[in-house]
Amino acid sequence: MTIDVERHRDHLEKVLANLGEGEWILWTKDSVEGWAESVNLPQRGAFIPAMAVRASDGRRIVVIRRLLTDDIRDGVLGGFLIRGRGDQKELEEPVPFLEHLVLHEVAHHVLDTKDDDACDAWAFEKMAARRGNA
Repeated sequence: MTIDVERHRDHLEKVLANLGEGEWILWTKDSVEGWAESVNLPQRGAFIPAMAVRASDGRRIVVIRRLLTDDIRDGVLGGFLIRGRGDQKELEEPVPFLEHLVLHEVAHHVLDTKDDDACDAWAFEKMAARRGNA
């Protein structure tokens, strides 16, 4: 099932607004890697689901692929297995998957790290705190 991120934009913008990590802007693009190339940012690979960037004017932006296919989602979920985090069954549903994806990308900037394990842990902590406050 392809996830249309625009259908979840309001929710994701609320997640970013209530994060307590300053202002973040959400952009959806047909191709994150195509957008990144157009603004001369380094590439991590093809079919990038999302990335967080700081614009030259200081804005902090999460850029996310507008349509996330099963293949892209499976690649993200497979990364948990590769990193030894096991199945993440709760992320099989679109909303938690998108929350974690956005929070994971924000974590790279908040924690100032490229370590995906640390970013995953931070994102899961923020998700648990949101559930506790819901």
